[in-house]
Amino acid sequence: MTVLFNFYKDEIARDVLLRVNKLQKGELTFEDISVNPFVHFPNVSLALNAVDYYEYPAEERLVDSIPIIKLENLFVAFDVIDLIQGNVTASKIFLKNGKVALVTYADSSLNLVNAFNLKKDTLQQPQDTLPEKSLDYELNLEKIVLENIDVTYDDLLVMNYSVYSIQSIDLHEEHQIC
Repeated sequence: MTVLFNFYKDEIARDVLLRVNKLQKGELTFEDISVNPFVHFPNVSLALNAVDYYEYPAEERLVDSIPIIKLENLFVAFDVIDLIQGNVTASKIFLKNGKVALVTYADSSLNLVNAFNLKKDTLQQPQDTLPEKSLDYELNLEKIVLENIDVTYDDLLVMNYSVYSIQSIDLHEEHQIC
């Protein structure tokens, strides 16, 4: 599986970028992609290196815009059985060594919410699927892990700026965030 992945690595990277960037308003970029079938066994782990996530696509943002999320590594675990069946279901996400820059604008909108403004998958055509079968990605998260993440929060509405540092946090399915 790893050999096959490495052979099609560029096509897979291009597909990941196209699909993720078509599903939402922001833009995901990364320098490298790799797969490890054993790190989160029985799930397959997809690793993205040098990840940036912007509020807007390159053609809509200012040249000196900083990314909302900047990570050395982003790992996403997928269920192997689902992948074999053609479903892309992410169950675990690991964010390592990076920064998150949150901004609440004067209109009270949050940059991260603006970027994730999900829109219909324009890659999917009605003839591509049966009515009961969707090609969309699914996030069925059992676990989110953040390690060495610096978070800044700039509230332009009330002119407040905060800085936080997360050394390690591990959120499992049984935890609830209110």
